[in-house]
Amino acid sequence: MFDIPKDHYTARGIAEQVPAQLQTFLWEILEREMAEHPADYLQALKLELDGEGMLRIVYSQDQPACQRLYHMADLGRSLPEYLDGRTIFALDDITHVTMLFAEDY
Repeated sequence: MFDIPKDHYTARGIAEQVPAQLQTFLWEILEREMAEHPADYLQALKLELDGEGMLRIVYSQDQPACQRLYHMADLGRSLPEYLDGRTIFALDDITHVTMLFAEDY
């Protein structure tokens, strides 16, 4: 079901709060994951700052169950603290894919 070559969009919350470089990296993670395994209609990307300037991104989906850890060193130090612990979702509604926070739904 999930297929990144479809049109993809970012909700207002993502566009306003998430740096463009991070948005690009998140789309790259989704593309990589979709190339490696079947995908659910909903993907989750949890952002975690480790205190040493490293951003950890925990990718997960429910069906089939999959979880993977990614790191991004060059953005971790400048990432706004309010993003620490936030989860970004990518929702496939057949015609397009939207990246959003839960409250944007």
